[in-house]
Amino acid sequence: MAASLLEYLRGLSPIALSRLYSDPHTCQAVLRALPPLSRQYLLRLVGAHGRLAAEIVGAWPLPTAAAALEHKAALEQLVALRLVELDPVGREYALHAGLCEQIGSSICLARGAQAAEARLAADEARPSVVQLERHAQRTWEDVLQCVLTPPRRLLPLAGCGGKSTLQQLLLSLRLLEATGAEGAEGAEGVEGAAARWASTRAARRFVLLPIQEQVWRLMLEYMELTDTVQPGARDATLSFLMRLGSHAVGSDCSVHSLTELQRQVLSDLLLFGIAYQREESSPRFYATPLAHALLSGSAGLATSRRSEGFLILETNFKLYAHTSSPLWAQVIRSFARVEYVLPNLVVSSISREAIRDAVESGIEWDMIVQFLERNAHPLMAANVPVLPETVVNQVSLWAQESSRMQLADAQFYDKFESIELFDDVVQYAKDDGVYLWHKRDQQHVGHSALIVAAHGHQRMKAFLKSKK
Repeated sequence: MAASLLEYLRGLSPIALSRLYSDPHTCQAVLRALPPLSRQYLLRLVGAHGRLAAEIVGAWPLPTAAAALEHKAALEQLVALRLVELDPVGREYALHAGLCEQIGSSICLARGAQAAEARLAADEARPSVVQLERHAQRTWEDVLQCVLTPPRRLLPLAGCGGKSTLQQLLLSLRLLEATGAEGAEGAEGVEGAAARWASTRAARRFVLLPIQEQVWRLMLEYMELTDTVQPGARDATLSFLMRLGSHAVGSDCSVHSLTELQRQVLSDLLLFGIAYQREESSPRFYATPLAHALLSGSAGLATSRRSEGFLILETNFKLYAHTSSPLWAQVIRSFARVEYVLPNLVVSSISREAIRDAVESGIEWDMIVQFLERNAHPLMAANVPVLPETVVNQVSLWAQESSRMQLADAQFYDKFESIELFDDVVQYAKDDGVYLWHKRDQQHVGHSALIVAAHGHQRMKAFLKSKK
């Protein structure tokens, strides 16, 4: 699974990239997401009307080994994204056809976008950036609550033409599983009896990830799901996300300028907290910080709201969560023993048994530590290190108790056809709870290997067969 926007774009076909690069909003988003040196090189080519001799480009770096490596990496990034092409004889670098004009348009886009939105009447109740952040946080917590406690009522997704549901999306992410005949029937679509769902081992790990990574994973699967129902919806959704991310947080966007498909996608983005609309009939909507975090690859709310962390961990292993959210109380229960739940405080303790249970349920101990550090209370976040070292070391020791040598039947896989297939198989094994060990060799894919529990062999065979 692609970890960032640029990595995702590298996996698209040349035809799909050409369609995306014809949109100035997409070009602007890609320009922002590029590393500084790659961005500088791209703008130099734009200033040279899209073409430069390879000899001139080769003279850009300083005469040092480090600069040469950075220069090579920057050009490889541009070539991999098909933003820049080197002619067959290696004499000239050229921008993607038409991209030079679009980059020029994207540089001037701010004034044009503001002029287009100026036709809307002034919003006297415009939400502030802080209000949008809090709305995005609350709305996304509702999605996470659906992951841990799946609702029986099916939640249709408008971007799929009403033919799929939020439960089906989470099922595709392997965060939910349908239980019983009734659940299997309900998983097919909106119609039919309410399905019965259960969260998976992967769901327990998912809720501990940074918010930006959670939303990115969900949106990747969402784009694939919409594309199976409405061909071409994936590219349209990605372009709309980039358009949304190009607006400043707090600036309003006109609903009337959207296509019918974009309006359907907007309904789902409202459900995820990526966009905000005061009322369904409102002529305007707003991008939340989550939209910008998706495109930039930043930590998003996890960083901007650091001052509102709510966890305090003491050296006596007591954990205090200053929250009234049932979601976070449920998350804490996955790795700590909850003692009291008060109106605005959850008191718990981290113990050997709780950590061992968490590890056995599929949660890695370092994910717990990162979650605690990421959500540390401001008073605690000021410490260096943030968490008490004695507690972190003890959690590590408790988690490693289950890693002592054991004899068990296992299955060995090697000779993978591509590194992408190997990564997908490793991720599937982890999500399925049968992963034991792997060795990744990107230069010699045939040397990459994976070991899984023997009882998962049939499911692994089926997954490998589906990838052929």
